[in-house]
Amino acid sequence: MKAAFWLPKHVYMCCPDNDTAVFLDIRRDDYSALTGSQASALSSVVEGWPTATTQTTLSNDQSMQTGALMVRAGLLTDDPKSGKPVETPRIPHDATLRAIEQDFESAKAIRPIDVARFLWAYASTLYALKCRSLEHAVKRFSSRKSRRATDDAAFVPHRAAELVRVFRRLRCFVFTANGQCLFHSLFLLNFLACYRLYPTWVIGVKAKPFAAHSWVQHDTYMLDANPEEVVPYVPLFAI
Repeated sequence: MKAAFWLPKHVYMCCPDNDTAVFLDIRRDDYSALTGSQASALSSVVEGWPTATTQTTLSNDQSMQTGALMVRAGLLTDDPKSGKPVETPRIPHDATLRAIEQDFESAKAIRPIDVARFLWAYASTLYALKCRSLEHAVKRFSSRKSRRATDDAAFVPHRAAELVRVFRRLRCFVFTANGQCLFHSLFLLNFLACYRLYPTWVIGVKAKPFAAHSWVQHDTYMLDANPEEVVPYVPLFAI
């Protein structure tokens, strides 16, 4: 069946299991989920729907009705020019993940410039998430990364490991990371950007029970989380 619906530019979607579809609207900073027949109804009418999910046994009319309801909810669009297909993030997400400190052990003295950049990253993150929107933060990070992450500013893992340790040593004076994974991830991304390092920002979800988690990684290196913490989460977006 030809696709009749697409995701709006500000919506991301994944299927954490064969019976559930989770949507993240970054404009409203809001998660929504469909389960059972409602989720399977969309598998034949949404462009790029994950093939691993349960295929629908519903009629075309029922699938179209479900899609139309999602359009009215702002989670799908019937205009391909203003929409995008569902895209599964292509990042390592298995037993190969490892904390970056495991491979790179080093000590770096904290300089005044490190403190200044840390404080700038904190203020920038606080402003982005308190005064703007998640959509603004995503667009800003994506634009900055695409402009500046060039071949002459390649990601250097041992350099990142040094800076992650600096970040953690300074972090205890500002806030605790527990329960603040989104803020923590963006804070670390902003800090590393001061040194022209641009790892990947990931948000993942799991279905039963529902939970969402944000983290930072580069290839198989985890920069702000332990691998066992993130493997249960299916990546929803990766930038």
